[in-house]
Amino acid sequence: MSSTNNFNLIIVVTDGQSNNGEDPVRAAFRARQAGITVSAVGIPDSGKLGEKGREEVQRIAAAGGGECHFTAAGDLAYTVHTITMEAVRTYAEHMTNRHLRQIVGVELKSLPPVLRNEILPVVGHLEEKVPINLMLLIDTSGSMKHKRDALQRSIGDLLISLAGRRGPVNLGIIGFPGKKSAADILKQPEWDNALTSVLLQSLSFGGLTPTGPAIEAAAKALICPGCGTGKPVRDVI
Repeated sequence: MSSTNNFNLIIVVTDGQSNNGEDPVRAAFRARQAGITVSAVGIPDSGKLGEKGREEVQRIAAAGGGECHFTAAGDLAYTVHTITMEAVRTYAEHMTNRHLRQIVGVELKSLPPVLRNEILPVVGHLEEKVPINLMLLIDTSGSMKHKRDALQRSIGDLLISLAGRRGPVNLGIIGFPGKKSAADILKQPEWDNALTSVLLQSLSFGGLTPTGPAIEAAAKALICPGCGTGKPVRDVI
């Protein structure tokens, strides 16, 4: 799963500011240093997110090199799909530019139009075929409880929309806080996506919002699936 040929993405979904554990912005920055993109989705429909919460969501995405969106729980599938495709497009362009710099010393935008048009289909092919490991972090604090049904429907819709992609998408799900820890891994990316609807039934809502530890747990699951939850990301990479 940690193969350099795969694109690793964490998307944090929350309706409130982190109030337990380490700074989620630092956790997102460390994940980014490990080659993982971190995006964030704020769900403001409960009125709980607030100015500080919105700012934190934006800062998490900025530190993680990802996208920041705000949406209602019922629109989560569309938002996560959009974020994923935008992130993969950026990754495909980055990889293409890296190879171009090694071969001809310039990036795609600096090529003559004729050559650029010849290479763009290669970018599109990579965008469509690169394997994606997506860790979806679901805030399960008390304020999210009334959104359970909308979240479950949205994740089901998300799987349908991602299934139309030519390349594989491996979806992992983490609930935070967990029942006995800061974050529970409900589904590892390598598990069959058909299990998702059943696993979502085990989501338990209540408690604080440990966003930082949840990002750490997601990064470890992507970098080193067998490492457990005892080591911080900086000790794994």
